[in-house]
Amino acid sequence: STPFELHPELRIKYPHEPQPRVHWDILRPPYTTAVQYYLQASPNVIPLDVYSSAANPPLHRIKITIDSPEVKFWMRQWGMIHVNRNVSESYITVGDVLQTIYEYFHTVLTQDDLASIPFAWRRVLEKARTKRLRSEQMEPGILGGGGEFVRADLLNGNTLFAGLRSNPGSHMWELVLS
Repeated sequence: STPFELHPELRIKYPHEPQPRVHWDILRPPYTTAVQYYLQASPNVIPLDVYSSAANPPLHRIKITIDSPEVKFWMRQWGMIHVNRNVSESYITVGDVLQTIYEYFHTVLTQDDLASIPFAWRRVLEKARTKRLRSEQMEPGILGGGGEFVRADLLNGNTLFAGLRSNPGSHMWELVLS
């Protein structure tokens, strides 16, 4: 398969790398996403171009896994994140990737999911839901499932998008959250 590169704003950034970087909490809809360039001491926030191709060369489908061992456990039950191009586009866009990640983690937990959660995690899950519901009240339009638990509640507070890593020669990417 042809090697490809992730859109620079989707790639994980390490401290020694230059910006820009996507600043996004996956609890919030991707339209709240911004690219932040550090200019001297004060940051300059510029909206992300969600219509740019997510990869070069452009791709029609992508699979995303996650670097967290806890979430990998759940992904065995839920399946990977599958990003498919929007029928109105000729390729997957940056916005398609972010929107698909958002929808994936805002899927309501099933009864099987809830039955699989160890008792020790129940409090963590309750706290995460309470925090998310407060965010929903402040920002209408957030996906949620009302008062139900969603997948994002199992992330133990790690809801900041740190970027994606690509696996060379594969259309599989790895999501990094912090």
